[in-house]
Amino acid sequence: MDVTQFGLPTVLAVGLAIDGLASGIVFYRYPWSSFPPFAGVLQVLGAVLLFLGLPLFTAGAYLTGKYVYSKLPGERPLLQRGPYRYIRHPIYLSFLLTSVGFLLLAENIVMVPLLFALTALKYPKPEEEELIQLYGDAYREYRNRTGRFFPRLRRR
Repeated sequence: MDVTQFGLPTVLAVGLAIDGLASGIVFYRYPWSSFPPFAGVLQVLGAVLLFLGLPLFTAGAYLTGKYVYSKLPGERPLLQRGPYRYIRHPIYLSFLLTSVGFLLLAENIVMVPLLFALTALKYPKPEEEELIQLYGDAYREYRNRTGRFFPRLRRR
């Protein structure tokens, strides 16, 4: 069930984007899709989000694999390198960016709130509770210093 819920937003976004780019064979029709004003601008924004999300995912997955999952469970450090230096969930953010990018390319803005609800609201909270149990005060300090999906603006 967890794999389905975790992968569903991205698979759904990619499927809708492919359908939209293929002239709306299945879902690219009312009420599934809307035709927003400034569709060309939204498609450019979608491409930008897609190209921001893919390298972010690559960096997050590489660092997680190299410094966390290649170690035994008791030897895993709290990852604070690369994008993890600024945000706690770069992989989730990359899923959101690429999914929204695909949907904007396909001009299907109706699905954007569903993607956010399925990804951003469900997964980070239980994961953060596990990390607090594993790392304690070190993770609490890290959480206070970094943003969940976007870097925190520091006050001087």
